[in-house]
This record gives sequence, C-alpha cells and structure tokens, in this order.
Amino acid sequence: MKRMLLILLVGICLAVNPVYADRHGDRGKHNERREHRDNRGRHKDHGKGKGHDKKDYGYKSKDKSYNKHRNPGHSAPPPGIHRPHPRPVPPPPPPHKHKHHPRAYHIDRDRVYYDGVVITGLIPTAFRILTDGYALNPEIVYYEGRPIRGAYPGSFRVLGGGYAMDGFGVYFNGVKLIGVSPAGFRILGGGYAVDPHYVYYGGVRLKGVHRASFRYDNGYGYDNWHRYHHGRRIR
Repeated sequence: MKRMLLILLVGICLAVNPVYADRHGDRGKHNERREHRDNRGRHKDHGKGKGHDKKDYGYKSKDKSYNKHRNPGHSAPPPGIHRPHPRPVPPPPPPHKHKHHPRAYHIDRDRVYYDGVVITGLIPTAFRILTDGYALNPEIVYYEGRPIRGAYPGSFRVLGGGYAMDGFGVYFNGVKLIGVSPAGFRILGGGYAVDPHYVYYGGVRLKGVHRASFRYDNGYGYDNWHRYHHGRRIR
C-alpha cells in the first residue's frame, strides 16, 4: 500500500513540474547543446588567431634552424617530416655546331667559305688554300676571306709568322708594307724579320737597331749593344 502511494506521489510531481523532468531526465541532450556552443566559439577564435595553437597545424617548427633556411613562399612541414627534393632539371642541349670550322676556309662542291660565310664569285676547283689565313685563285689573293689589292697570285708565297711576299712587295697579316722590298727579305722567328737595311717586328720597322749584328735566339732579339723582347729594347 505504501509503495503504491509513493509511485502515485512521484507521478503527480512529474505531471505538475515538467521543467524538473527536462533538467534531470534529458541531461545528455543538455550536455550536447553546451558542447556545441563551446565548439562554435572555438571556431570563431580560430579565424581571429585567438586560442589557436600553431604547432597543431604545422605552420612553424620549434627547430629555428629549419625555419631560417626553408624556401620562401612555402610553409614549413611539421617536425620530423621532410619534403623530398625536387627532381633536377637536365641542362639544355649544346647549341648546334656550325658545319664550317670558324676562322678557316672551307670548300664544297659549289662554293668557297671563310668563317662560314660564302665568298662570292669563286670557282671551288680553282681555289687554293695556303697558311696563316692566306688563299688565292688565279686572279686574286685573299687574307681571311678578304682580297688583297695589288697582290700578284703568280709569285705569291707565304713566309710564316703572318709574313708573305710576291715579286713586288712584302705583306704582314694581309697588309702591304710600304717601302719594303722583297729582295733579301727573310724572317728570323718570333715576329722578327730583316731585309738588307732594317729590322722589323710584327711588320713595323724598328728604330736604332743595328741590322748587321742583329740575331734572334730563344724569344729575344740581340744586336751588339742591346737586347729586345717583343720588339722593345730591355737592356
């Protein structure tokens, strides 16, 4: 009898006060709503930088040496994770070489070239290549692909060291030396040459040099009083 009265009393209390039932009977739902409100506030703080733990997202490592040397514009990976190095880009292929050797004559079936440039008006079969940049055909003498005015191909010959001569004059690097006679002209070496009266270096007449006693030996020129190096008096 007492148990029935107790059950009846509890039922009357629940019917009279439903708020009590919500607070105590639905405690789990109330806790879920409170956690949702807390999470919503946390998301707001994340956008403003409040309460945001940077180390959780891997934006910055505690290792200062890694952050100092990382590439600009790239976020640092979390500690312990290393990004693979990019694959190296292969170097570009070398440029295609010209079919004609630079600074030289070349003859094919139809044309004559110097430094890869066609020399017009020449017959390849009649063209002859000499040394030191000289070449000729039956009418014209050439130096590095340019004609030498006044040079006579019939008697033209190369002496060496840039010097050449024909029956009427002497030439150095394709330029005719004024007032120099081919009679008795000869080269000594090292850029030096002589005729019966003067000494020359690089096609230039040297002043004050004793021609009769001048000689060339082991990179130096000598006369009875002085020594010369590259055409200059040094003693």
